Amino acid sequence: MATVWTPENQFGIQVGAYSKFKPAQKAAERATKAVPTLLSDARIVIDRGNSNIYRARVFGLSKTDADAACKKLKAKQTDCLVVKADSTIAQSAQ
Repeated sequence: MATVWTPENQFGIQVGAYSKFKPAQKAAERATKAVPTLLSDARIVIDRGNSNIYRARVFGLSKTDADAACKKLKAKQTDCLVVKADSTIAQSAQ
């Protein structure tokens, strides 16, 4: 099922920041597999912003689901940060 971008699901999680794209992609994929009940319909977004850092993110979540996903990931020793999408991220995640 595709994620529909709404005001309720404009949150996501960040699971790392990397100097290369591929490790960022793998980190986001690992996170979605680690918490499939919350992240299976979310979208992986590797956000480079205006730097040479690739942020591994998963978007399309409610604030509640993002908080729950981070809690579960942290329990599995995976760093996690809840983030809110800006308009640039929202466009790339659709």
